[in-house]
Amino acid sequence: MCYRGLHRVNDYARKQGHEVDVFIVCSDRIHQELAAAHGFYFSNIIPNEPLGRKMNLGLIEAMELEFDYIVQSGTDNLYTSNLLTFYADKIKQSGFEFFGLNKIYFYDFYRHIAKLYSPLSVFGAGRAISRNVLEDVSRKVNIWPDHINKGLDNSSERIIEKHFDNVVFSHPVFAN
Repeated sequence: MCYRGLHRVNDYARKQGHEVDVFIVCSDRIHQELAAAHGFYFSNIIPNEPLGRKMNLGLIEAMELEFDYIVQSGTDNLYTSNLLTFYADKIKQSGFEFFGLNKIYFYDFYRHIAKLYSPLSVFGAGRAISRNVLEDVSRKVNIWPDHINKGLDNSSERIIEKHFDNVVFSHPVFAN
């Protein structure tokens, strides 16, 4: 479902004239094979735990590719087809370097119930971070604390805010 969803979102964005590449941080050979079969870029095998270390090592490999922004996602995240086009429009209008969604639906497949959650901060799922921010911060410190498995979104947000040197750092949030 995850890989089909990535294709759907990418296909829509490309039809709208946006260039999109997918990079999968793989914790096993199965995901490397899936990523290759789908034509996506992928990492070396990086153990899933601790998750902070996996994210940092994956970022090091991803930085070898050419990109302007990364949009974080997990295998359990699904997005509307127009998410990347919506983001591209926001980038053109504002030049935001760190942003994302502030509304997310959680779906219980067993009970078939969806609940809307709207915190004050940006979710890691679908969060966009510019290459400029990633390069600036990762020269000084890891974006994610290596040792953690939970709280990665808030931890990385605090690290980015503390270590990003250009102008006043802010991260507007919006929902689609």
